[in-house]
Parts: sequence; C-alpha cells; structure tokens
Amino acid sequence: MKRILLSFLTLAVAAPIRAQIDSQKFLAVEETTQGIGVHPCGDRHEAKLEFVTREPFSLSFESNIDPDLDVRVDSVSGEKRYSIIFVTQSREYDYTGRRLTIRVAGFRPYQMPLALQDKQKFEYTVSDPYSVLRSPYFVYMEKGNEQFLAGEYQQARDNYEIVKACPEYAANKETVDSHLAKCDSMILWNTTAVEKEQFNKYLEAYRFYQKMMVENSSNYNIKENAQRALDNFNADCNSLMKMGLQNFDNGDLERARDYYERVVSNGCAQAEAAGDQISEIRKQLNRKNVHARTIFYEWQPNVPFGLTYAVCYNNRVSGYFSFHFNSAFINMIAQRSYDENGKFTEEETPVAGNNQLPGTHYLYDMSDWEYSEKRKAIVPRELKYEAAMSWGWTCHVWLPIYVHWGFGYTGGGFDTPKSYSAALKKLTEKEILEDWETLSASNKRKAMEVNWCNGISPEVGVILKYWRLNLKVTWKYNFWIGYDDQYEDFYKDNSSKISLGAGFCW
Repeated sequence: MKRILLSFLTLAVAAPIRAQIDSQKFLAVEETTQGIGVHPCGDRHEAKLEFVTREPFSLSFESNIDPDLDVRVDSVSGEKRYSIIFVTQSREYDYTGRRLTIRVAGFRPYQMPLALQDKQKFEYTVSDPYSVLRSPYFVYMEKGNEQFLAGEYQQARDNYEIVKACPEYAANKETVDSHLAKCDSMILWNTTAVEKEQFNKYLEAYRFYQKMMVENSSNYNIKENAQRALDNFNADCNSLMKMGLQNFDNGDLERARDYYERVVSNGCAQAEAAGDQISEIRKQLNRKNVHARTIFYEWQPNVPFGLTYAVCYNNRVSGYFSFHFNSAFINMIAQRSYDENGKFTEEETPVAGNNQLPGTHYLYDMSDWEYSEKRKAIVPRELKYEAAMSWGWTCHVWLPIYVHWGFGYTGGGFDTPKSYSAALKKLTEKEILEDWETLSASNKRKAMEVNWCNGISPEVGVILKYWRLNLKVTWKYNFWIGYDDQYEDFYKDNSSKISLGAGFCW
C-alpha cells in the first residue's frame, strides 16, 4: 500500500515538471565554421568553440566534465559571440564522453557531444527556429538579397522562387515579384553588356552597366565594368579620329569619311569635330566628282571683256562672281594720271574753231554725238566707257541645267566738252580753238570731261554644263541713278543687256 502511495505521489510531482519541459521550445544550433578552423594555441592542448547569436536571449553553458567554464562574451552591432576554451588532454582527467549543455530561458536544454582535438576551432550559430525572422520566408529572402548585392543574380532569383512557396508570399507578392523582375533585368543587362563589349560597342555596354548601377549601386564589380567600358569607348573614339585624320592627310577621302562617320554613329565626344570633317570631305569629293568650279569668258554689246567664276553643285546652292569692262574704260583709267601734267606744245597752238555749235559755248566731236529731237539736245550715240561687277547664287535644276541669279553694279559714261572758259583754262591758251582735228589726243582729252553714271543691276541666267565645257547666258537690267534730264532716254535705251559666256570646269 505504501509503495502504491509513493508511486502516486512521485507521478503527481513529476507530471507537471514533464509537462513544463514538453511545453518548452527547441533551440536551433547550426555549425557555421568557415573553412578549416584552427585555434593558434602554441604547445598547449586546447580547442576553441564560438557560439554566435543575434537573438535577444542570452546563453549559458555547462559541461559534464569541466566544472568551471571560462566563457568570454563580445557584443557587436546586435550580435553576441560566446568564446570557450576547452582542454583536450590532461593527466588528471579523461575527456571521453564530454558533453556541453546550452541553456536558454524558455527553451529545452541543448546537449552536444564534444570530441575535441588539439588546435581545433568550431563556430556555431544559435537561433530560435520559431522566430518570425527565422522562418523560411525571411531566411530565403535574406539570402536572395545578399546574393543580389553580391552580383549573384541567378542564385538570388532561385531563392526568391523558393520564397514564392512560403505562406507569407500571398501577403508580399508585389515585393517578391519586384525582386524577381530586378533579377531578370540584371541578368539580361549583364549578358547584353558583355555581348556589346565583344563587338566593340563600348558605349552601349556602358549604358547597360549604368542601368545595373542604379539597381545595385554598392556592387564594386559593376562600377569596375562600367569604367572599363567607358575607357575602351574613349580609346576607340580617339583611334577612329586618328585614323580619319591620317587618311585625310594622305588624300584617301572616302576612307577618312568612313572613320569619321563611325565617330558620329558611335556617339563619341568628338562627333561635332568629325561632322565638320565629313562636311569638308563632301565638298572636296563634290569638287572632284562634279567638277563644280567653273570659269567663263563673257561678251556683251559694247563690253567685249568679261570673266565669271562660278561654283555649281548638284545638291546645294552655291555662288558666282563676275566683272566686265571695255578697252575705253581701261584707257581712261590708265591715261588720266598721264594727262594731269600734260601741256600743249608750240606746234598745237589753238585757233578759232569750226566745231563750235552756233549759240553755244561747248566743243563737240560730232562723230560720237547726235541731235535728239525729243530732248532738243545733243546726246551721245553710245556709252564710251562701261564697267560692271556682279555676284549671286547658282542652283542645279535638272541634268546639265543650272540657273543663276544675283545683283551687281554697272557704271558707264562718255566724254562731254568743258565749257568755253573751262576749256581755255584747261588748255592754258587764250586763243579760241580753230581746228579740233589738229589737236593731239592728249590735248583733246584736256578739253573734255567724263560724264559718269552709276547703276544697280539685278540679273538672272542659265548655265549649261557638259563634260568639262560650259555655256552661260545672262540677262541684266540697269537701274541708272543720277543722270541729267537730257540723257534720260539715252540711259533708258542702255538699261537692258544680254551677255554670252563660254568656259570650262574642273
């Protein structure tokens, strides 16, 4: 009877203790030793164990053989590290069957056998497997994030895929899917950047690396790859510019243009300078292939001498310049300075003249003049002196046909005798002129003055090019300015002119 009662009491006391133990949580202990752990202890027979935890609880340790354990605790950034030194050999003790018990409040004691040898070192991570932060969702999310930052995008993606199988995924679907999409983008961008570099498309590779840096700015490898691509891009641009310049200097314009066009298409910093070189090459090739430069000899009534230089491109507007003159204009310019100091000779003494018109005080060489009934005055038959210059534009119309248009200046004039008193003063003789024909040409000019008129002259015409030969027809109209009223009809009659030209191009 006593035995039955004793058994009942024992059961009554042990049952609550057992129930309390069963209600406690299990502690998770995982070995996380990196490589081969070595404890540098010299000649001492020792081994070292370290227990690391980031949980809020504290650890305590007991050994079935070691009565007093020397436990050192370090805490850094929320991580606690417990270090214990164990003796592995001793004459007094036999360490066979050594067990270490780890105790945490609210958890079942965790026992681990220790068969330690000299200089061994082991690390263990202690955690609460029931903690939310230790659930598979957070574990694999954390691993995925760490691998993403390390540039291991495929491994990170695999962990995010595992997360999708966790119950928490439904509540965090948007976040997980965003991480997966970033992994896919990073894998694609990295693959594309590598391919671009293989084909020397360094700027495009650099732009993909820049995208990757936006998503993973702390990764040093991405920055290094981006800098390498940028350096190769700049070196490639410098090489293309150098090759373009060498071929340009050597006269190989088409090959030089190819190099400069690659500089522009690649988006190099020297693209603007390369564009200027391309324009210059196009001009030179046009001149070489189109024979755009042209020179004409031109003729027009009363002005037999004329030259025109024109540039005629097929694909753009260009320009021309012309000048015209007659021999009398050149003589007038050349003899004016000579006549200023000339004097009559004794053999050219003037006497009363027969060429003086009744009722006037003017002298005339009648062969160059005529009487105008409309104006009731003597007018010249034509412009004795004439010169013109013009400039304008040329434009290709169709096949060998070009048009040109522009404006310019025309000047023209003729000799008119000075008044009677002015003639006497100029000739330095007081006798009246008797015979105009007996005077020398120099003295005749002394008795005459040039009546000069200026004009604005717009013009338009056609140029025909065939092989290296060219023809030119130009019509111009002179708007004369500042003439005397008695010469109005005369200048109007000399307003319109047509010039003909022939030349060659190169």
